[in-house]
Amino acid sequence: MLVNSPEGEPPSHTDMSIVIINDLNICKQLWLDFVEGDEFLDNWDFRKLFSECIGAKPYFIALLKGNKFWGAIPLEHLPSKDKYYAFGGGIWNEYNHFYRV
Repeated sequence: MLVNSPEGEPPSHTDMSIVIINDLNICKQLWLDFVEGDEFLDNWDFRKLFSECIGAKPYFIALLKGNKFWGAIPLEHLPSKDKYYAFGGGIWNEYNHFYRV
């Protein structure tokens, strides 16, 4: 899971919401904001290429408090199998893991 705590404390359950993000530009911004890895599997362009090659659509599950994102699970939906995988070719990359910052 991608995690960001802008105020240093976890959000209270009364003022947060979970949203699904399919817009590739917003997904990219979330990825760039939260992922700090320096390996090729952490690279947005690399992940996007694998996602596009298999015909997957972005499906990021994000935690929103006010207008700030606190975390996200970067997934993709593969319509041909009607399944969800880690964004960027989760069906191929065996070194996928969730990120925490």
